[in-house]
Amino acid sequence: IARRMQAELHLMIFDDGIRHRQRLDPAQIRFDLPALPRGGGTAFEPVIREAVEMGAAALVMLTDLDGEAGRPPRGIDVFWVVPEPGNLRPPFGRLIDMTA
Repeated sequence: IARRMQAELHLMIFDDGIRHRQRLDPAQIRFDLPALPRGGGTAFEPVIREAVEMGAAALVMLTDLDGEAGRPPRGIDVFWVVPEPGNLRPPFGRLIDMTA
């Protein structure tokens, strides 16, 4: 999709702050991921703020929804991709349920 749309993709890995930033080449099929943070708190606000500052059209969060999101951003679509949301609902934006 990114290659067809000529979209710029950015990967941000975060917990209570952004730990890694990487621009992804849409032509590259595979890329290495750094170690992912585990445990502890999650803050969505720094990622949302940076996406807005970048002028992103959309933000896709891979998450369990456990964290502080702050206020809904203006001018950006937010998609919350959740493996098993159960009764959880995102604070704003759209839920993408990844339950098998």
